Amino acid sequence: MQSLLSPLFFSIGFVLPAFVLGLAGCRAEPPAFTTSSSSAANSSFNMSSSSSSSSSAGSHGDSTAESSSEGEGGSSSAMTTTTTGEVSTSASATSTDTTFLQDVGSNADLGEAVPEGCQGKIDFLFVLSTSPFLADIQPQLLAAFPKFIDTITTKFENFDYHIMVVDGDPRWGNALCTGACPDLSCKSDDPCCPSKAVPTDLCCTEPNYPCEELELVSECDKTLGAGTVFPAGHMAANKICKLDGGRRYITQDQAELSETFSCIAQVGLTGGDWVGPALVSAVSPELNGPGGCNEGFLREDALLMV
Repeated sequence: MQSLLSPLFFSIGFVLPAFVLGLAGCRAEPPAFTTSSSSAANSSFNMSSSSSSSSSAGSHGDSTAESSSEGEGGSSSAMTTTTTGEVSTSASATSTDTTFLQDVGSNADLGEAVPEGCQGKIDFLFVLSTSPFLADIQPQLLAAFPKFIDTITTKFENFDYHIMVVDGDPRWGNALCTGACPDLSCKSDDPCCPSKAVPTDLCCTEPNYPCEELELVSECDKTLGAGTVFPAGHMAANKICKLDGGRRYITQDQAELSETFSCIAQVGLTGGDWVGPALVSAVSPELNGPGGCNEGFLREDALLMV
């Protein structure tokens, strides 16, 4: 179970803060390097000494110093100093001002703070498994989605965003329920049930299965990687989600944003977990090009968050 929960906590606990930081960086000024004598990580960007000790020595007699270096451009070896006669030493702590050394040049050298491709646009893609093995996890995932929508509406209200959900199975709905329609009271041993190997009394255990809307199922609903707008099956929304403009993804102008996202995200637990192929297909030119199921979702000048 821990292995199953890990992807959930990673995606909700890490990805959301990550995209918050990532998007904030799109419009931010280049970060200023800091100088600190306590961190070795900053040593490549600054020269700093908060406290240094110097020693002065007075001596009578001869004093010699030897140093050696090896290799072209190499490093110097340890230096040894030999003194003869009476030596007196004194140490005093001195404080020096921090000298800022910007190895990467000045801010003017960095050019425009907004990197290429970051134009205030972002495309969010959720790829969700419909495997029955996620029965304990999917409710937690659905419970976390409102926080995502809240972040979108409060932190990035001025961003031009697209949100799309795809599931990991090209098949639509529940084959047993579809076969039993329109009679959901069909018993598992009745001729109306397409399979006799049903472990329950009823052929279809989904009382809200949308039998009356089967004629509205499109080819895109049965295409792997196409945006979900009609999730059906066990624990699914079992209804057509109302997306503005006839698209298979949400835009920032979507009416009832939170309710609509909850609808398309409730993909249910009747299907497979081919999330890898679904991801590849979802961003393919075939589905995003003219006439494709996801036409217009993926934009060349937008950030993509998966």
